Amino acid sequence: LAGEFPDSPDLARFWQNVRDARTCTGPIPDARGFAQQVRGAHTRTGQRIADAGGFISDVDLFDPVLFRMSKAEADTADPQLRVLLRTAWRAVEDAAYTPETLSERRVGVFVGAMNEDFTWITAERQAITERYVGPGSVASELANRLSFLMNLRGPSLTLSTACSAALTALHLARRAILDGDCEAALVGGINLSLHPVKYRLLDDMKVLSPDGRERAFDDAANGLVPSEGACVVVLKRLDLAIADGDHIHGVIRASRISHSGTGAGQFIPNLRAMEDTVAECIEEAGVAAGEIGYIECHGTGTELGDPIELK
Repeated sequence: LAGEFPDSPDLARFWQNVRDARTCTGPIPDARGFAQQVRGAHTRTGQRIADAGGFISDVDLFDPVLFRMSKAEADTADPQLRVLLRTAWRAVEDAAYTPETLSERRVGVFVGAMNEDFTWITAERQAITERYVGPGSVASELANRLSFLMNLRGPSLTLSTACSAALTALHLARRAILDGDCEAALVGGINLSLHPVKYRLLDDMKVLSPDGRERAFDDAANGLVPSEGACVVVLKRLDLAIADGDHIHGVIRASRISHSGTGAGQFIPNLRAMEDTVAECIEEAGVAAGEIGYIECHGTGTELGDPIELK
């Protein structure tokens, strides 16, 4: 298990920040290259778009030789690919494996990637140079490149189901292992902010916090703040993990995914559909609802999303 989050180069720092209730968002770093474009942008009502977000540090820190890339290829690769590869490498090390011990085995790769900011960068580069711009210009390469790097023979896919992409990848990986499609899987999610179009789209949807602060499930909540993250976990059947003496971080007793179907609007969750999915998952897990001590929610900090989740 390994991950990177704003102000959190590793998971130990992440959980320490959670315990300390630290705010890990701030102005867009100048190094991102699009900070000035956001700072100079205005909403349709004439207000400035908030220059704020949560950002992973050192997104350019990458060893091309270790990851079987030339320097030129690495320099033009999607930063999401670079961060995903280095996170997956650490996850494999944390599980006490090496790429050599996983090589040629039926190990799957399932990656959730909601945003494809690099496609906008790719289009701009091509318009200027009319030349090949590097790996990661298509989302499928995020998972496929990881399978190639470690010579993994299981299913390999990148998927986007919007905000649920990483959890959907986890569900599909679990099903693939239980169905025998693979013996283990590297499962993760990656999300970086690389282009100002993300801020413009969120502002058009009226979900961007105007003051750059997110206050999920609070009466003062006025929108979300874009943030980044990368996390990869090694997933195996419990009996095999026990037999192999693996360090087990947690056990997934059940998982469910669904779509709300037709409701009040495309981006408005259907409360009944959500209730049905949760009930099915609890039943599969064999857990009484009263035994559940912790629930993690989407927590958008918006007038629409938070009340529905609280219900």
